[in-house]
Amino acid sequence: MNSILGYQLSEYDCGTTSCLNVLRFFFERKEIEPKWIKKIVQLTMDLGHDGTSRRAMQKVASFFRKIGLHVFYATKGNVTVEKIVDCLENKGIVLLRTQFFVDHYVLIMGCDTKYYYLWDPYFLNKEDYQRDEVQIFSTSFANRKISRTWLEQNKNEDYTLQHETRREAILIFAR
Repeated sequence: MNSILGYQLSEYDCGTTSCLNVLRFFFERKEIEPKWIKKIVQLTMDLGHDGTSRRAMQKVASFFRKIGLHVFYATKGNVTVEKIVDCLENKGIVLLRTQFFVDHYVLIMGCDTKYYYLWDPYFLNKEDYQRDEVQIFSTSFANRKISRTWLEQNKNEDYTLQHETRREAILIFAR
């Protein structure tokens, strides 16, 4: 990782912030072109107060390919635990559409046998959210620790993969 990951500026820019964090993760600061930042903001703020659409994320995946990242855009049944873990084990990260009260984008940064480590662009203190399966903490790499059994569920709850029909992820590998 080349820069500290960022947090949302508003209630509506989790998609934008997560995409900008992809740049921070894979590129040195001096490599990031101003036009890349502008492009991501233009693509991802397409729904205004409703955030970022799936169509916008498809366009972002295409943009990431154009700047040299290896990308797999997946929806529904193509978003699987096996693909996510494979991506993470091969030094990739996963931009996941999940839920945090509403549809919400986060980055899955890593995993072990018990947990997934996420960067959620929505800042929270430990006291702000109470759920046994979700731990709030802060490092430069991750700020959520989610039990694997919780995240891998096929239901629409905070920090889960969602029902198969609602799933969306961008699996992103290094250049």
